Amino acid sequence: MGWNQVQALRATRLLRGVEPKPFVYFAHGYYCPVVAATAATCDYILPYTAVLEQDNISGVQFHPEKSGAIGQAIVRNFIEA
Repeated sequence: MGWNQVQALRATRLLRGVEPKPFVYFAHGYYCPVVAATAATCDYILPYTAVLEQDNISGVQFHPEKSGAIGQAIVRNFIEA
């Protein structure tokens, strides 16, 4: 739980225009392992999926609504996609 840094692995719709390695807010201890659709990761003991994108599916492990201006930009990118 708390703030952690997201590291993009490839270009992603959700992080378009967002500063490199932004800090976002996580409010739980669950995680998704790194998979083929992983677009960005975080590290907490081990790397895990923070942003997932494949075809028209997008998802985040963190809470953009609690992540300040960065979170607003990510939500805006989602709506525009």
